[in-house]
Amino acid sequence: MVERPDPVEVGQAWALGGEGLPLVELELGPTGATDVVPDTLTLQTPWVRRGFDKGGRARWTTSLPFRPRGLFFHRVAPGLSLSLDGQPLAYRRGGDPSEASWAHDHERLEVLRPVGLGPPSPGSVQITYPLAAERERRLSPRASGLEPAVFVQASIRQDEETHQGWLLPAPSRAAFEVTVPEAAEWVMSAGLVDPEWASGVTSDGARLVLELELGEGVIPVWVGDLKPGGLVPVRVDLSPWSGKSGRLVLRSESTGSPDADHVFLGQPILSSRKDRPRRVLFVFMDTVRPDRLSLYGAERDTSTGIDGWAEGAVVFDAARAVAPWTLPSARTVMTGRQPEAYEDATTLGEVLSEEGWATAMFAGNVYLSSNFGMHRGFGVHRVALWPQAPAVVDQAIDWLDAHDGMDAFVQIQLMEAHLPYDEPEAYRHRYAGEAPDSLREGFHLSDVRRAGKLNEEERQYVRDRYDNNLRYMTDAIGRLLEEVGPDDVVVLYGDHGEEFWEHGGFEHGHTVYEELLRVPLVISGPGIEGRRVDAPASLLDIVPTVMELLDLSAQASDGVSLAPVMRGDDGAEQALESRPLAFGRPLYGVERWGVLDGVDKWSTSAGLDRLVDLSQDPRELGDSEPPEDSFAYAARMAEDLGCPVEAGLRLVNLEGKKAPKADMEVEIRWEPGLKAVVLGADPLENGAVEVTHEVGSELAQITWPAGRRGSREVYLVPEAWTKAPWLDARLGKISNSGAIDMGARGRILLDLPLAARKLQATRAWVPMCEEGGIRGTDVEMRDALEAMGYVDSED
Repeated sequence: MVERPDPVEVGQAWALGGEGLPLVELELGPTGATDVVPDTLTLQTPWVRRGFDKGGRARWTTSLPFRPRGLFFHRVAPGLSLSLDGQPLAYRRGGDPSEASWAHDHERLEVLRPVGLGPPSPGSVQITYPLAAERERRLSPRASGLEPAVFVQASIRQDEETHQGWLLPAPSRAAFEVTVPEAAEWVMSAGLVDPEWASGVTSDGARLVLELELGEGVIPVWVGDLKPGGLVPVRVDLSPWSGKSGRLVLRSESTGSPDADHVFLGQPILSSRKDRPRRVLFVFMDTVRPDRLSLYGAERDTSTGIDGWAEGAVVFDAARAVAPWTLPSARTVMTGRQPEAYEDATTLGEVLSEEGWATAMFAGNVYLSSNFGMHRGFGVHRVALWPQAPAVVDQAIDWLDAHDGMDAFVQIQLMEAHLPYDEPEAYRHRYAGEAPDSLREGFHLSDVRRAGKLNEEERQYVRDRYDNNLRYMTDAIGRLLEEVGPDDVVVLYGDHGEEFWEHGGFEHGHTVYEELLRVPLVISGPGIEGRRVDAPASLLDIVPTVMELLDLSAQASDGVSLAPVMRGDDGAEQALESRPLAFGRPLYGVERWGVLDGVDKWSTSAGLDRLVDLSQDPRELGDSEPPEDSFAYAARMAEDLGCPVEAGLRLVNLEGKKAPKADMEVEIRWEPGLKAVVLGADPLENGAVEVTHEVGSELAQITWPAGRRGSREVYLVPEAWTKAPWLDARLGKISNSGAIDMGARGRILLDLPLAARKLQATRAWVPMCEEGGIRGTDVEMRDALEAMGYVDSED
C-alpha cells in the first residue's frame, strides 16, 4: 500500500519542465547507439520452423526487428522490403510453392521456403524500412540530431498506447528547480521503451532514481529497477519536504549494458493531493444522430443511460459538426479551431498538461490514432480497433482512480454506432428482429454495399441494429456518469451523424445533409442548471466553453464560449443565432461546402448552389431554391472559415469505367492572369493531379496521370473575368480544345469529350484555406481503414 499525504482543499500542480518545475541541468547518455542508424538491417537472429503452409513450404520465423503501427498486415507497408541471399522476396503467404516469400505480424517475421532448403543462414536476410529507422533515430540523442532539451520531451509508442513524457537514456541526469508544494505527490509511469529498429537488441534492465537536493543535502526519494515490457505506474509521497526549495533530480542508470536502455517517464507531474480536484470528462460518441436518441425525442428508449444525467445538464438541440466524418471534427473539438489549423493550434490536452493536469484518451477509431496526430496533449493515448464500450469505460474509470486527488482530463470515444454493428446478444433483439436473407447478422459496410438496393424492410433492420447499439453504448456511458461529481465538467458529443437513405445514400462522409451535420452536444458543470438550448452551437465551441468553465485564460479560437447561454445570460442565444457556421470537407466524392446563416442553409458543389430554409424544411426533404445572391453566402462562409472564398472555375476529369492508359494533359490560358490554381481535396488519395502554374501567369498546365481511375478536382481563380479562358486537352493521341463561355446558362460550362473520358468545367466557390484539404489516409493504417470500410480493398 503506497503511503499518501492527507488531501488539501487548495493545492498546486506542475508538469515537468514547465514554469513550476523549470529544467536547470541536463546530461544525456548515449544508450550504446552509434551516430548512424541504417535503413537496412542484416539479420543475425536464429530462425525457428513453425510448420508448413498449404503449398508445403516450410515457415521459418524469427523475432520482428521493428515495431509496426498497423493493425493488420495483409499487404506490405510502403518502403518495407526484404531480400534473401541478395534476391528480393515477394510479400505474401500464398503463391507458388516452389518460390520463397515473406510476411509478418505484430511479433514475428516469417520466410516461407520450399522444403529441403532449410532455414535462412545468419546474415542472409536483409530488411529495409526507413520509417522504423527514423523512429529508432528519435530514441538516440546522437542519431536524432536534436538539441538535448528538445530530445528529452518525447512521444513514444508501446503497442496500442502512445505516451507523452520524458526520455532519459541511461545514463542521464536531469535537474529541476522546485519548491515542494503542500501534500505533494510525484506521479508518473516509468519503463523502458523497446527499440523501434534493431535486430536482436533489447535492454538488460536499467534503474531510475528520484532525488531531492535540498539544504540538508541529497535525499534519495525513490529508486526503481526497470525491465522491458511496458510502463508501470509510480506514485511517490513528497509531503515530508513540503515548503522546501531546491532541486528535484532524475537519474537513469544502466544495470548492465547500456544498449537499448531507453528510460522513459510518462507524463511526470508534481501535484498536491487535492480534496476536490478539477476533472473534465469528454464522452465522444462516434456516428450518433441526435434524432435517434430518446434524449432528443426519439420514441425508442435508446439513451436511458444518459437521459437522467442530462436533466441536470445543458442540452443543445441544434449542435453542428464542421464535416461529415471523424478526423476534421475531432481536430476541431480538441482545438476550437477550424480543422485546417490543427497543426499550428494548441490542443486542450496540451493546455491542461501545461497546467499540471493528468490527461488520457481511450478510443476505437483509427482516425484518432497517433498516425493522424491525435495523441497531442494526452499523457496516455490508447487507440484499439472497435473496443467494446464497457471496456473503454472501465479503462477511463481505472485511470481516474489511479489519478485520484489530481486535476484530470479524460476523453473516451465509443464506436458502437459505427459499422460494423457488434452489440452483444443481450441487446441484439432489443429493437431488431432476425436478419434478412440479404444481410448476415454480423454485417459490415461492404455487405450493405454488396446487397445493392435494399427494400424498406431490409433498411429498417439496419436502422434497428443501429438503435440496438445506441442503447448498448449509452448504458455503458451511464456507468461512467455515475462517477461524476458536482465539480466535474462533462461534455458529451458526437462527431457526425449517419445517413439512412433519406437522400438515397447510406453511411457518412459524402454529403452535407442535416442527418450528417447535426450532432448531440450536452454539457454539465459546477453551478450549471439543466436546460435546453435551441440556438445553433458548434463543435468549435467546446474548447472555449471548457476554458471558461475552468476559469482558464482563453486560447485563440474560431468558436465561442457557450457558458453565457448555459447560464441563461440575456442576449446569449441571439448571439449564437446571428453568427455564420461553415461546413464542408467530405471524405468521399466531390468537394462540398456551405454555411448556415440563421435559418438559411446554403451549400455549393460541382457548380450547383442550393438554399434551404431549415425553419420550413428541417430535414431538407423538399426542393431547394436557387439563391439570389450566392456572393453574400460565400462571404458569410469566408467569415467563419477565416480565409477568403473566391469565385472560380472547376475542372474535373470525369471517371471512366477503367483507369486510362495515357495521361490527360490540359493547358488553360486565362487573360489577364490566374490568381491561384488550387487542388481539390482528396482525403483518401483516390485520384492524382499535377499542376504547373506561377502566380499571376495566364497559363496553367494540368495533368491527370495514367493508371488512376479516380479523378481530382482543380480550381482556377482568375485575376479578372474580362475574357473567356481557352482550353486545350489531350488524352494519348486524341485532342480537343475550346473556349469556356463563362456567361453560359446552367451548371456545366464545358463538356469536352476525349475518348472514353470527359473534361468538364463548372463554376465554383473556392475556399482559399489549405490546399488539398485534410489527409484521410496513412501508409501504415491502410489495412485498418480498409477494415472500417473507408478504403476500397480492390485499390
